[in-house]
Amino acid sequence: MRRLGILSVILGFVVVLCGTGICETAKEPPMTKAQFADLVIRTTGIELPAGTENLSEEEYFEVSGNILAANGIRYFMGADPNDAVLCSNLVDVLYALLGETEYLSFGEKIAYLVDREFMKSCLPGTQITLSGPRKF
Repeated sequence: MRRLGILSVILGFVVVLCGTGICETAKEPPMTKAQFADLVIRTTGIELPAGTENLSEEEYFEVSGNILAANGIRYFMGADPNDAVLCSNLVDVLYALLGETEYLSFGEKIAYLVDREFMKSCLPGTQITLSGPRKF
């Protein structure tokens, strides 16, 4: 049940990120992996250790990545916090948040998520922005 609640929150920000459905490269700066990790932590309710807010951005990202990995989301481990988030990254994280563990290619994962109406299709190299192309 908790996974379903978490998923609905995550899907809410996917709608914001992808706007009308098809994620497109926007004129806004792309979301960084550090911003994405923070967003996932905040929307899933994962608690960070006390004092984490006093860490440098790099240390905060490392702690966040370790805690997310402990919760089954290994995507942030060893990643550069300043790299842009791509549609393929978003798909990998959503797939992990669903609790799915079967190895699938990007095409199979996106088909899985689209077929179940969790998100609309996007190209793997599309950069994701915080604002997305649609305004609410």
